[in-house]
Amino acid sequence: MFPLQGGIAGIGGLILFVIVIALYYFVARYIYRDAKSRNNGNATLWGVATFIALVVGFIPGLVVIVIYLLLRG
Repeated sequence: MFPLQGGIAGIGGLILFVIVIALYYFVARYIYRDAKSRNNGNATLWGVATFIALVVGFIPGLVVIVIYLLLRG
């Protein structure tokens, strides 16, 4: 079977992938907007770093989110 001929399982995996990436995007957007509303000069950096860390892995993403939540005050 060729890579793009996954049938139903391939489509399900693609849909799951798109949902996960969308979830990562919305989490990063929330972090960005929260940082911007708190007049944080590094709001863009926090948003991009959150998204990249989540794409790299779930645990690194959680670490970045926890660090942000601890430092945002």
